[in-house]
Amino acid sequence: MEIQYLKTSIESLENDIQRNMKQIGYGIEAKVYSDGRYAYKICGYRSAYIGWLLFLKENGYENHPNVPKIEKIIVGKGGNRCVVMMELLKPINCDKLKKEYDTIEKTYDRYRAKPPKKVRKKLNEVILSIRNFSKQRKNGIILDMHLGNVMARGETLVITDPVI
Repeated sequence: MEIQYLKTSIESLENDIQRNMKQIGYGIEAKVYSDGRYAYKICGYRSAYIGWLLFLKENGYENHPNVPKIEKIIVGKGGNRCVVMMELLKPINCDKLKKEYDTIEKTYDRYRAKPPKKVRKKLNEVILSIRNFSKQRKNGIILDMHLGNVMARGETLVITDPVI
């Protein structure tokens, strides 16, 4: 994951993305667009989401199969806003992944509980990493698990944005 710091505001890049790409998602802190090859998430650089991505990188989860592949984070001058360029994933569309997601959602509802044994080992690692990340945040985070924040790479669940 590369972090690119611009010497200018990120506003013109944001405008180009919004004008020339299709919006494919949105949330409280961000909007997501696609050019058909990548997804581009526009958000605050100091958001819990960026903190989670940096936590993944610092703790060796950057190439984990159940987290998105991030090409780069482009940070505007002043460090307030950024664009995250990442792999383009698909919505969950098969029963196997939906059942796996239901198990994850139950885990998040009881976020202090240990993840159930039914969750595969690799996915379990990501769930535990999110719990560890939430413990390290000084002002805390809110877990934000729903079908819009869990996508698919083939038959692999990818937790894209579990926090706000």
